[in-house]
Amino acid sequence: MNTTKLTIPLCVALSLGSSQVMAVPIISELGSYAVLALTTISSTGPNNTISGNLGVFPGTAVTGTINYTSGRLADPVEAGAVAPDNDALGVELVALVTPSASIPISSDLNGMTFAPGIYSTPTTMEINNTLTLDGLGDPNAQWIFRSVTTLTVGAGAKVQIVNTGTSEGVSVFWSVGTAAVLNENSDFLGNIVAKTAITLASGANISCGRVFAGTAITMQGGNTISRDCLDMDNQGLQYSAGLSGGTGGRLPTSSDPIYVSQTIAPEPSSVAVPEPSTLAIFALGLMGLASRRFKKQA
Repeated sequence: MNTTKLTIPLCVALSLGSSQVMAVPIISELGSYAVLALTTISSTGPNNTISGNLGVFPGTAVTGTINYTSGRLADPVEAGAVAPDNDALGVELVALVTPSASIPISSDLNGMTFAPGIYSTPTTMEINNTLTLDGLGDPNAQWIFRSVTTLTVGAGAKVQIVNTGTSEGVSVFWSVGTAAVLNENSDFLGNIVAKTAITLASGANISCGRVFAGTAITMQGGNTISRDCLDMDNQGLQYSAGLSGGTGGRLPTSSDPIYVSQTIAPEPSSVAVPEPSTLAIFALGLMGLASRRFKKQA
């Protein structure tokens, strides 16, 4: 094992990454989705299972059989309502990964261990064995990885989290400039936000996280995508916010203006569109009041 490769990123993260303050970059009802694409979602093989809502917008094509342990297929109105949040999430992630705020890393992440922080590479990111995210005891540990081009997870590769506890404050985001591919029997964690397509090969799983694609999402068979995180590969961890940070056990503040919804994904039998949150109604009221005052002053 290349111990230099293992220890250097962790040391760099200890000196730089852990001191950074990151907003929690996931927005409103988008948090109830496990799968969201702009053009198509294709289930080309058997036994694909989703935990959370699934939606397509502005496209409408969802092909093949998909099983739901929670959540359901959103109708076009519901999917359209969260599409702007998905766009804003992608923009927010890119904005957070600035040269001054992020730690540059190589494209080869094999065998590495990363403390909480923001990491970026100007090329592709590749994981072909085990990648470890070490929270260093922080129950609100946050990671953001940014690849300007692609994310490729090799066959049988694994991403694991250690030393965080089970707080809803833990978050992991993968910002991908083009496409992401999870190859056969890989075991992945975190929320993938890709500019173009996301593909899960046969047996690839996201045991805690989500996939949001700028074009299409393809599941080739035996895939699990879970925002409920009920089975973390026997790690004894259950991140009910889907590794999106949640609110860290507190109300949102001005330091994290966009945050995950704690709304549980509706069961398949439910067809109701979620009511707006009290916070959202209150915010709209304030905006209306401010607008009227501005007009009076004018």
